[in-house]
Amino acid sequence: VYLDADTIVIKSVEDLFRCGKFCANLKHSERLNSGVLVVEPSETLYRDMMSKVNTLPSYTG
Repeated sequence: VYLDADTIVIKSVEDLFRCGKFCANLKHSERLNSGVLVVEPSETLYRDMMSKVNTLPSYTG
């Protein structure tokens, strides 16, 4: 569980520890906000993501 330094916690984050391998808020589904992030380390997933980093569009340019 990762919380950005400017994240303000207003209720329990307990559920974040039970959400599985990956959780994200899809309120703005065209973007992924990494200010609150839950991931399970995986070398396979890391390699897959790194192989796509230069081929996928970025909303920030």
